Amino acid sequence: MLTETKPELESAVIANELASVRVQVVRRGRGDHGIRLVVLDLESGASVSLDPLDLRTFCLASEDEQAGWLRSGVYREPAGS
Repeated sequence: MLTETKPELESAVIANELASVRVQVVRRGRGDHGIRLVVLDLESGASVSLDPLDLRTFCLASEDEQAGWLRSGVYREPAGS
């Protein structure tokens, strides 16, 4: 008997009242070496491509380091603070 498996999630839109992004798994080349997570801001069109090492580094960073990487725009501390 064949067991039916669900296909892997390739992309999803994640949104709230402040932002809306598309998160997509992109595979280039052969094997696991070409897998990237692409995050696209649906309002501006800006995007970032993260490889597994980028994601692991973020996970292993301290909370202060993570917060620093995520601060942008109006959430960024003024220079010299």
